[in-house]
Amino acid sequence: MKLKIALVLVLVFSLVVISPVVLAYLSGETKTIEAKAISDHECDDEVLHFVITGNASEELTPRSIHVEWAGGYSEDVFWSGTLTGGVAHYTTTSHLDLAVSGATAVIYKEWDGQFNLSHGPCFGSPTPTNTPVDTVTPTKTPSGTITPTKTPSVTCTPRPSETPVTTPTPGSDSKRTDIPVILQAGWANVTATMWVGGTEVQTLLFAPVPGSENQAVLFTLWLDEPALVTIRVSIPEEYLSPNWILIRWDNSEFCGFTITDTIELTVYPGQDVTDVDFQWVDVINWDHKACLVGK
Repeated sequence: MKLKIALVLVLVFSLVVISPVVLAYLSGETKTIEAKAISDHECDDEVLHFVITGNASEELTPRSIHVEWAGGYSEDVFWSGTLTGGVAHYTTTSHLDLAVSGATAVIYKEWDGQFNLSHGPCFGSPTPTNTPVDTVTPTKTPSGTITPTKTPSVTCTPRPSETPVTTPTPGSDSKRTDIPVILQAGWANVTATMWVGGTEVQTLLFAPVPGSENQAVLFTLWLDEPALVTIRVSIPEEYLSPNWILIRWDNSEFCGFTITDTIELTVYPGQDVTDVDFQWVDVINWDHKACLVGK
């Protein structure tokens, strides 16, 4: 009986504060789709451009697609934020010297449009993602200088083409690893700082995610061995209040969160890291405030 009540509460609260996309995830009414025309598209050496047609609304449009390249590289490419005639656009300039081996997206179950690679570099037949590659050369050789990520106003989770934090040794097998960090219900000037092996490496400013109240940043590492990574979210002092706390969602359960501003994880070269999801919540009016007991 308690389980049934909890499920009803989840659905009611979702209708109030969660977008249809997230509600669809919670109810299981989604499906994974794969891009077509991976090796049969218009040739363009300057950009990769994917399209998803037949989107019923902006709320139901996938916020990102997952693209894989030959050599084991992968990246989440985010929606441009505009929807014209049901068509959503996803562009990136990452790894233009590598063939795309595939792309997927998660979308609502009733979708019946098309998901295609519209144009990009032409290499003939793409090499499968799991094909062994002796030497992988990143698109650009990191300079060794840490450059803060630019914060575009119209892209979800800034994902620069090349913003390496550590410099791979020439001739090494260093691989790119992206760590996306989401902040729900955040305000301006919120930052996230990353430490690698106890050394502070980079601080990024969260940028708005179009079509939602969320913000996001992306940390990019070049690794040739596992590394202990710590990420901490910093809320500006003017927003601090006894009624507001920062939490990190650990899973999709109703009370699946921890009260913390930090996450520590071991990251492996080339690992596809799942979004790290924080939320800044009002403990007085929060729908999940009953979960705070014992936290």
